[in-house]
Formats: sequence, structure tokens, C-alpha cells
Amino acid sequence: MTQTVSAREVQAAGGLDKWAAKAAQGRPVNRPTPAATAATSRDGAQVPQAKGIVLELPWPPSVNHYWRSVLVGEHVRNLISAKGRAYKRDVGQAVLAQTIGRQRKHNPFMGHVHVVLTLYPPDRRQRDIDNSIKAVLDALTSAKVWRDDSQVDELHVIRSKVVQGGKAVVRIVEVGE
Repeated sequence: MTQTVSAREVQAAGGLDKWAAKAAQGRPVNRPTPAATAATSRDGAQVPQAKGIVLELPWPPSVNHYWRSVLVGEHVRNLISAKGRAYKRDVGQAVLAQTIGRQRKHNPFMGHVHVVLTLYPPDRRQRDIDNSIKAVLDALTSAKVWRDDSQVDELHVIRSKVVQGGKAVVRIVEVGE
């Protein structure tokens, strides 16, 4: 779902933390639409509109399965594994499916972004949540959601309830150049 939210709305909502807290509880994140919010500040100045998007992605492979080491001549090279390449392909298809047919095509984020990544594991096994971050960010780069994952200035990662098959929900808000 693509949404446009103003910088004022982000601040009024308590920043991404309030949205992240709701997402962690499995509650829908309700934000005011731009039409319902004034586009000017108290002093009458224009408040810039921030671009945002929410994407539901497949469960990411662990970083332990994302890479593989290959001996090339006398050197060991780390390459993206078959599971990692398949995940990138699946994310690309998911992004396309969730943005196609919209009134406005999603253009890549060009400025800095804040990201809330909510992970819904496929089962109750113990996992380090930081092992899933790299696969998601790299796949979003390949899907051209942004130019490069170095644009991420703030990242919140939340482990939520178990869902069949697992999934990752990513909320991205562009915060500036």
C-alpha cells in the first residue's frame, strides 16, 4: 500500500516508534490521509510531503543461508546462494504485484528513509532477528524500491507473532535528501 504522509504527521504520531509499537501488537497502523491533514505549518509555511510505502514480503532466509563460499582459483569468494537469489526474485515479484495497477507507479526513494521491519516467523524456533535484515534490505534494493540500502538512516526490527509460512512487513518513509 502506498501512502503519502507529511513530516508533521510523522511527528504528531510520535515518529515511527508509535507505528512500530502498533505493528508489533499486530494492530493495523492507521495514519491520517494527506487530505485530512493540513499541508501548512502553524506559521503558514508549507510542510513537505513525505513519501511512504508498506510492503508485505515473503519470509527472508537467514544470513547463514543467504551467502555461500566458493573457491575460485586460490581465493575464496562469498556469493549469494540459490536461496538468496530466489528470495530476491520473490521480493521483486511481490513488490511489483503490490504496486502494479496503482494510480501512481512507485518510483524509487531517492532520499534518506526510515524503515520499520516487522518479522512474522513461520514457526516457534529460536532465531536471531538480526539475521534476516540483510536479505530484506538487499532484496528491496534489487527490486528498485530505493537506489541503495545505504539510504536507510533509521531501522526498527520487530519480531511479531508466528504466522503460517512466515512473512516480513516493511514500512518505509522517506525523510529527506
